[in-house]
Amino acid sequence: MDAANVSHAYTRVAKLYHSAQPIPQPTSTALRAGALDTVKRLTERLPRVVGEFDTWGVASTLWALSELKFYDKAVFDMLCSKGAQMATDMKPVDCMMLMTAFGRFGHYHPELLRYIPQVKLNAKMTRQNPITCSSLSLSLARRACPWGG
Repeated sequence: MDAANVSHAYTRVAKLYHSAQPIPQPTSTALRAGALDTVKRLTERLPRVVGEFDTWGVASTLWALSELKFYDKAVFDMLCSKGAQMATDMKPVDCMMLMTAFGRFGHYHPELLRYIPQVKLNAKMTRQNPITCSSLSLSLARRACPWGG
């Protein structure tokens, strides 16, 4: 399974789990257990393919893990480090997904976070969807993010 398939699988599992809510408790518990089992198997493959990830792969995988409330510090750091290496290639939608993940996890990766305002400024905010811009700005403000080096 290559990087594109791994990141896509994380996203599909998260969307499947999210779309099944709300459902009765026994079914919900079984669905969550199945989703977490799938995520654990994908996570075992992640170190072999993370080097091939693009910015969308990093952002969508972090978003999916946050949607599933699956936090593993080693996985978080590995994905964020890869994202920071490619930060100059990020798009505004990548930034929005990263900020959503950071908010759900309750913390952020300082090096990767520093690039988000730069990406937004370089994208000439007037051309972007106003909802995307305001959502990102609100997320940054809520996190009281440090901008300095």
